[in-house]
Amino acid sequence: MNRLLSQVYYCQNSRCYWCQQKFTEKPHLDHVWPLAKNGTNGAENVVLACRTCNLKKGDKTPMEFGGRLL
Repeated sequence: MNRLLSQVYYCQNSRCYWCQQKFTEKPHLDHVWPLAKNGTNGAENVVLACRTCNLKKGDKTPMEFGGRLL
């Protein structure tokens, strides 16, 4: 895991950004604001998500997904 991902993992307390469940498998990198909707790869837009949440969210914005904002 690179340094940014390690920091995000630590800051999120080893939990999915969206559902707050502890990771039981390797987390997925997720963009809060999707790249498909002009999001960036910047640290302010990157979170870790469980597989289930990341696949459900897809390219939805947080409002479309019904999830939380940064």
